[in-house]
Amino acid sequence: MAKIDGAKIRDKGRKTGYEKSQTITKTVKGKKVKITPAKSQRDRNRKDLEENGFAVGLLETEIEGDETKLPPGKYHLWAERDPEEGWNVHAVDEEGNVKGKAIRVEVTEYKGEPRKGKISEEGWCIRWCWRWWWGCWCFWFCW
Repeated sequence: MAKIDGAKIRDKGRKTGYEKSQTITKTVKGKKVKITPAKSQRDRNRKDLEENGFAVGLLETEIEGDETKLPPGKYHLWAERDPEEGWNVHAVDEEGNVKGKAIRVEVTEYKGEPRKGKISEEGWCIRWCWRWWWGCWCFWFCW
């Protein structure tokens, strides 16, 4: 896998922007975890997304990652597909430093309306779904 350029990921996330009206927050072990999804990137085709990645959202957490030990903080999340590893989701801080990589990244493709985002307490995992002109993808990833 190629080296991840954190500053580039952060800048692409900022350029894409975030859907503040779609933010979800959950209290996990007494601390807040908040995810704000990236704005729609519906005009991009599947090949482009798989080859170049895409902004997932903005993660703000007061709790350390359960399994990855991602430090509490604010992170731009970026999804990319590695030909050998499959899908990855990276967390990049405001300074452009890659601070973590999600584990157990699962992607499902389906027809229909995207499901609502969800944060689970166990392992603290996030599910978010996106709709593109060619269909929907749901990502499930854990920190």
